[in-house]
Amino acid sequence: EKRLREPKAEAKVAPKVDDNTLIGLISKNLFGFETGQTTHVRSDYGKRSRGGVKWRERMEKKEAFLRPKEEDAMTLPKNGHFPALRYSPEETKRLLDEAYAGIPKKAGKRGTKNLRRQKRRWFLVRKIKKKSKKNYGIRTHERRMKKRSKVVKDVLQVKSEAPAVREREAAYQAHVLERWTEIMFGAEDQKNLDETSQTS
Repeated sequence: EKRLREPKAEAKVAPKVDDNTLIGLISKNLFGFETGQTTHVRSDYGKRSRGGVKWRERMEKKEAFLRPKEEDAMTLPKNGHFPALRYSPEETKRLLDEAYAGIPKKAGKRGTKNLRRQKRRWFLVRKIKKKSKKNYGIRTHERRMKKRSKVVKDVLQVKSEAPAVREREAAYQAHVLERWTEIMFGAEDQKNLDETSQTS
């Protein structure tokens, strides 16, 4: 079976549209409605901005600064000082009673006086120990220096007496030698020995 050709559809003629309608149709097809696009002329056209966290914070601060501020119910005075509150005697008494009622009752002995006594006691103990330690060091130094001075004095005395001691020792040794020769060789041999020693 041969397919029958369908009759050609008549070409549709576009209606005539003015310039304003044409611009509206183009903007609708390209951007759509309420897309958040900027519709006004920007002053920073051509400048590049990377955006990011810092840029977003800066924009939020700028918007908060430009946003109309809501006035508080209580206007704060200048310099952060609040006006002094004045209460009547009855109100003051009521507030004091309420404050004292909130304080817990004393449950037992706190021992604050004992702590104060112990603090004073140990302060005096440290002070006394410091003084005694200082005096102990001074006395130890004095004893050490006294001992050294005694040693030096003894050495100097021995050195000063040494010549006389040597002379006495030499005289004693000579006397002992004479007595030994008298006992061993007799008086005549001793004289002969003395003469030979003198001649030699």
